[in-house]
Amino acid sequence: MQVNSINNNQNFGMALRIDPKATEALQGKSANYLQKLAELGEKIKGYKYVDIFIKEDATPIVKFKNAGNAYSNLKIEDKPALDSFARITATNESKGSTFGKVGDTVQDTFELSSTWEVESLRKVLNDPKSDSLDKAEKFAEVIENRGIRQAKAAAEKAAKEAVQKGKVAELMNKFGEFVSI
Repeated sequence: MQVNSINNNQNFGMALRIDPKATEALQGKSANYLQKLAELGEKIKGYKYVDIFIKEDATPIVKFKNAGNAYSNLKIEDKPALDSFARITATNESKGSTFGKVGDTVQDTFELSSTWEVESLRKVLNDPKSDSLDKAEKFAEVIENRGIRQAKAAAEKAAKEAVQKGKVAELMNKFGEFVSI
């Protein structure tokens, strides 16, 4: 039996997407920037929870795959992390966002794994030497890792619930007889 792929999209599995209208803007970028963009595409091609889109003007947008959130121009609170919450200020790039319309400056909070992770994100987002591509890459990495942790926690919870259901079923099979007292 032969199985044919029904996905004809060349970009299937790729987490970096470039708007075809971005050609002119990208031609104005340095060779170093273009190399960094190519390396980013290779680095994130297996990401499951986040994509990076390059807009017509070559601005990178970080988009959550299973939510309506999409952000550009990322910044983070400029104070030391006291908890594992990253408080982000960004430009909303999502038409379906509950935060406002496209182009609005919005704030969002993300629970990360530790204060260290928040600080590593802050280091890149608030560094004047980091360009928008560096910022998008770091934010995407943090959000991807967060998605992996959440999926793992959900799988562990489902496994525990399945074990519990199995134990209950076993008890009911052995002793499940209603007796009126």
